[in-house]
Amino acid sequence: DTAKFRGRLAEVRKLANALPAAGRKPLYVTEYGVRGRRPAGVPAPGLYEDGTPLARTRIAAFQQAWFQIAAAQLGYAGTVRWDCFAGKYDRGTQAFSAIGPWQEAWPLFPGYEALRLVTATTGPGWRVLAVERRRPSAGPKHLTAFAGPAGELTVLGLHARGAQLEGVSPTVASYAIGGLAPSAPLTLAVWNRTGDGRNEYAGEVVSDAAGAVTVRVPLHAVFALSSVALAGL
Repeated sequence: DTAKFRGRLAEVRKLANALPAAGRKPLYVTEYGVRGRRPAGVPAPGLYEDGTPLARTRIAAFQQAWFQIAAAQLGYAGTVRWDCFAGKYDRGTQAFSAIGPWQEAWPLFPGYEALRLVTATTGPGWRVLAVERRRPSAGPKHLTAFAGPAGELTVLGLHARGAQLEGVSPTVASYAIGGLAPSAPLTLAVWNRTGDGRNEYAGEVVSDAAGAVTVRVPLHAVFALSSVALAGL
């Protein structure tokens, strides 16, 4: 239900904007995650429709990446994923974590990799830049851009139809991105390109003389186009 998180982010942003300017403070999301089906006896966040614990799925990771992009677009100062570690909650059990339990040697789930794509290509204190759409009306492609203090630049993007996919899609989404420095070398990283829920360094992209590039990634993937080095991601 991706409409829920998009509506919640927009609603809180609207409430904050209605406050007197002198009383406004930066907005943070201090917990976010994805819920699934909850049969009796199954801990939160539940299961995907095929019975896989939701925290281990690619569909949940994709939606978490979309949440981060949407929060940045609306001017939130930061987000905190719920959770990164596998932990015990009082007498109950929850299974939201991005890292599996010690009994499995701490496996890294797709949600960890999707979060890593963001944290490896941006930094604390980076500014969110406005992204102007060629077609102003809302569409399925979502982009946000971040600028670092030393001129670094990262663009994150995804296609909304990927939010309903646990598997892979043969459809490739194309993103035409302008406003870049002319003939500038950039690095491209893609999460879940082959459907394995992992990050992949996809090589170097050079903007043309007009400062534009075209990025093509599968519908089920999330990409980062960045001026920072991504080797070893």
